Amino acid sequence: MWVQAGKDLSATELDTFQRLLENSFTAMKDIRLVEVQDNRDHVEVIVSLTKVRRGNGAWWFAASSVISLAKPKTDEFVTHNCIVGEDLQTITKAIGFSFASIRLRIALGALSS
Repeated sequence: MWVQAGKDLSATELDTFQRLLENSFTAMKDIRLVEVQDNRDHVEVIVSLTKVRRGNGAWWFAASSVISLAKPKTDEFVTHNCIVGEDLQTITKAIGFSFASIRLRIALGALSS
């Protein structure tokens, strides 16, 4: 077992991940990115991401993502996912899929919006 085996992403990796994630969301119909401090109701996606060295010198990327309904007075937890992938695209696709499934649940009335 390795305690704190994860390493921070490089500035380039972090920029790439942010761009991939933003592109993933803006590619969806009727999605608009807002500032963190936006006081209107919105869906909030929070991601913590690290990388762990694999045996062949490559990296595994591990993400913890939380999706919640952000409201002016309180946030309502919706889901949490842990994702591990060989590259940032894999992580981004998994987070995008999770977000899309939450949108579907809202549209079907399974969650209060």
